[in-house]
Amino acid sequence: MTSQQLAQDYVRRCRSRLAAIKVLIDSGNYPDAIRESQETVELLLKALLRACHIDPPHWHEVSSVLEENQEKLSKKIVHNFPKIAKLSKDLRKERELAFYGDEDFIPSLEYSKDMAEHFVSEVQWLFKLIEAEVQ
Repeated sequence: MTSQQLAQDYVRRCRSRLAAIKVLIDSGNYPDAIRESQETVELLLKALLRACHIDPPHWHEVSSVLEENQEKLSKKIVHNFPKIAKLSKDLRKERELAFYGDEDFIPSLEYSKDMAEHFVSEVQWLFKLIEAEVQ
């Protein structure tokens, strides 16, 4: 399997994840929709790295690796990089809280439909952007 094939596989899997996120939102499971959104962004960015023949690191937030390798990215990605990095970092901050919560942070009480829908809309934008790059 080549880096390009693996990148394309990541994108295909992200398409399924977007459908799963919609089901989570429709069922009122906003914390898991946010957690799944983070995982989808992570996989999309790792697909982009693989498409550029960069072995992605084994951590969750990879915008710094993209930034270090901007010369390998398309102009469209570089132009949108600030928005991409912000989305990745914002969701990374929510990753564990959305999944595990804390004694003073109950995920089902803290995350709203508006917040989940905001993130999924951003993830859909990123999906379209990266899908076009990886195909």
